[in-house]
Amino acid sequence: MTTPAEAGAPESAEMDRAPPSAEPLAVPVVTIPSVEYAALLEAKRRIDIIDARERRYPVPPRSPIQADAEIAVFFKERFGTDRMENIVSECARQFGKARTPSRTAAYAYWKRLREGRSE
Repeated sequence: MTTPAEAGAPESAEMDRAPPSAEPLAVPVVTIPSVEYAALLEAKRRIDIIDARERRYPVPPRSPIQADAEIAVFFKERFGTDRMENIVSECARQFGKARTPSRTAAYAYWKRLREGRSE
């Protein structure tokens, strides 16, 4: 029976080193089931709502969207994914007409978000 050294196998120091192609990625990656991923996204959404509710304004916001944390998160998640008319209609179906802001208010809120103002 031959030893690894006799068989031409690399020494242990060489074996411990990973091949160049196995260098660590710049961004760590984790694989999880899609069900768990969906649950994490939902938890983040709920945390965003709670954070927005806990935020205290010295003066109440003029924006009807900023005044309602749940509506703010709803719009924030959907901006850029569909036409504004469709987003406002979906908001009315989900939250009712009384809580749904106008299309003009939605555009103004979207503009503030893009400019990095408020929220």
